[in-house]
Amino acid sequence: MKPIESILQVPFIWDLSQLIFGCDRQKRRLYRSVFLRPGRLLDFGCADGNTFTAFSDFDYYGIDINTRLIDNAARKFSSYENAHFINADILNKPFPDEHFDYVLFACTGHHLEEEMLFKIMTELTAVLKTGGTLHFFDTIRRHGKESKLLQFLIKLDQGKHMRDEERYNVIINLFSNRLSSRSKKVLRVSGTLMPQPAYYYAEFEKI
Repeated sequence: MKPIESILQVPFIWDLSQLIFGCDRQKRRLYRSVFLRPGRLLDFGCADGNTFTAFSDFDYYGIDINTRLIDNAARKFSSYENAHFINADILNKPFPDEHFDYVLFACTGHHLEEEMLFKIMTELTAVLKTGGTLHFFDTIRRHGKESKLLQFLIKLDQGKHMRDEERYNVIINLFSNRLSSRSKKVLRVSGTLMPQPAYYYAEFEKI
């Protein structure tokens, strides 16, 4: 594990990094904007629950493999009966099939090589109810459109698999054949302390 990755395992440092570099407030608003009504939500790769408050009226389940961050999330939001934080690997099938109305897969894809990305999408599809929706967000490269500062910040990110819009347009067609693509677009956030990459967004319905 690289030193920067080890440091980011500390919940306080993680929260601070997300406040300064991760535009938590803008991401919470962005993620919530694609949901029409509350339901049972699985937030895959939830870290320490830094987007939970956008979904405090949902039956919320956050899952992450990082024990320290999940434990911190459970402490922070212990007063919410509808907040559930699970330290588990989705590939080990911690949930029954057809269990969730929604799945949020946000800003974790660039940490995953494509083979692993496809495996995870298969498991997330399995736990989603038929007719439910999966909402996929990830930061992307836009070559020739990024400032020098943004290029530097991207290099600092832990993600080793930053993709561009064209690659994601190909990849989403290779996800589970139980997922029907409803929309895809590139989004930008504004009003952040640090410049942010563009976001690729795709919405799927399980058929």
